Amino acid sequence: MQIEKQREEKSRGVESFFAQKKDQAVKALRLHAEDSTPQEAARLSVEELPVPQPAADELLIRVSYSGLGGGDFRRVETASRLARAGLPTVTMGHEFSGIVAGYGSGLNEDFRAQFGVGTPITAEEILWCGACGPCRSAQTNYCENLRVLGFSSDGAHAEYVTVPAKNCWSLQPLVDQLGLDSALRFGSLSGAYGLAYRALFTDERGGAHGWLPGDRILILGAGPVGLAVLDLARAAGAAEVQVLEVDPARRHTARELGAALALAPEDADTLGGKYDRVIDATGAPELIAQLLDGKKVAAGAAISMLAHTGLSAAYQTEALISSGARLVGVQGQAGGVLERVVRMLATGCLQPEKLIRETITLETALQRLLQQKKCEGKILVQHGNA
Repeated sequence: MQIEKQREEKSRGVESFFAQKKDQAVKALRLHAEDSTPQEAARLSVEELPVPQPAADELLIRVSYSGLGGGDFRRVETASRLARAGLPTVTMGHEFSGIVAGYGSGLNEDFRAQFGVGTPITAEEILWCGACGPCRSAQTNYCENLRVLGFSSDGAHAEYVTVPAKNCWSLQPLVDQLGLDSALRFGSLSGAYGLAYRALFTDERGGAHGWLPGDRILILGAGPVGLAVLDLARAAGAAEVQVLEVDPARRHTARELGAALALAPEDADTLGGKYDRVIDATGAPELIAQLLDGKKVAAGAAISMLAHTGLSAAYQTEALISSGARLVGVQGQAGGVLERVVRMLATGCLQPEKLIRETITLETALQRLLQQKKCEGKILVQHGNA
């Protein structure tokens, strides 16, 4: 009886929340792709919108921090292409942390118990259907009906966001170790760390990816995802991690995180030895071709490609065949990856504080996107709820 009474009180509390917020306007950063032409800049604006109402299977989340990263900048750059693809006006932001504020009517008691109002959470960016062939074959990151948070579904550069409960993961282990604010700050990096985790440790069917402690690793690009790869690889026992990066400030950040070597791409010919793993976190097919031709890739090595750039690639098939190297495309964080990332962040074996370089407002995020002004690490957008 007591449990039932608590559930009724919680349900009334959620209904009361929606009643209070029904007419309230909240801020969101919107990309109007359909208004953009190849000759014009993307139309971005901070707008006031109603509090979103969760669908039956969704959680309503009060956003604390959202990450401003390479995906956001690329989406603004390619707005005219997105418009031609028929993608809608959307609230941007694909990685975030926040607090559960409500839930849809169709969620069962297990979900409501796991994600009660007040629970700190993060979420996967790939919103998979669970019913198509890839989903039923445990390849949910390649769902045939996928929606992507902040790209084809309203995202988290906003004060509130709705996300299917099946895509959400609790940050409570981080709260227990670090306190709420640090947990929310570091939890907003789980998207970058989650993608990095999959690139290093899992294959496309969820099994081991051939990772061995003692591997030599080369990372192409030291943006937030590349830096997360570096941090995870060092924590997991890589013998040596090296980086190729255009920006001197980002090369400096890579060294701070433990890179044995951080060079400009034009110095790639000076690299010595062979690499057991190459992680392309920036979209540099010409560098991959150069590494293969220069016999810098070890026998049986994995070359993981993470960046969606639309660039074409040309490789000498002989170099791939003779080395036994594998080209692997990687996207998303589904498959329990975020739970493992949160555990690692909670143990203190990672260095998320070195990735975070700036914390800004939503209005400043708008200007940074319009100016295409990145930084040497991760930019967090702090919302009024944090």
